[in-house]
Amino acid sequence: LGRIFCGTLKSGQDVRILGENYTLKDPEDSFSCAVGRLWVFNARYRIELNRVPAGSWVLIEG
Repeated sequence: LGRIFCGTLKSGQDVRILGENYTLKDPEDSFSCAVGRLWVFNARYRIELNRVPAGSWVLIEG
């Protein structure tokens, strides 16, 4: 579960995940991965999307 702060997240895109101890001086607490499928919530249902815009809460597989 994550929130998109800027831009658009797309399925298949490579992203860098930053851990809570990440700093610019010590980037050890980060890793890269490819985004699998994306879902957004609509009431009690999940809707699968190919891309999700900024401001959205999204479930990310990958």
